[in-house]
Amino acid sequence: MDLRAYNRKMNLWMRAKKAQIAKFLLDRKSPEHYSPSAFKTIKKVLFLRYDDKLGDMIVSTVSFHNLKALYPKIHIAVITGKRARTLIENNKDVDQIFNYTRDWVKILILGLRLRMKKYDLVIDIDKKPTAQSFFLLRLIKARFTFGFNKA
Repeated sequence: MDLRAYNRKMNLWMRAKKAQIAKFLLDRKSPEHYSPSAFKTIKKVLFLRYDDKLGDMIVSTVSFHNLKALYPKIHIAVITGKRARTLIENNKDVDQIFNYTRDWVKILILGLRLRMKKYDLVIDIDKKPTAQSFFLLRLIKARFTFGFNKA
């Protein structure tokens, strides 16, 4: 195994370990349990699309549209990177867009700002949770948090 392959393997291992530690420290169950009837009380939804992948954002726009079609008064916000933001800036189904930068201080500021907005539901679409994503979710303190393919 050459040095580059070893370095990549160690970086992947370290990223996984940091995510495990962050999950242990920051991932807490909400005291309020989700039920289908609870969805009727949800007024503000935040989608986490901070991976900044254009194709994934295109696919996500279907979710924004369908949610807005079912619940026209629901407020939909999205956290995304700069490149993917351009795809949804003029999307009539998205009410607010927040920029995501992999900087701990900016994540702290964004998380506290989002906490004040009191989101009812956060939908985390990112594939692999990171220490930063756990930190952001903990700061937002939404009533419900859903993720795909996550325990």
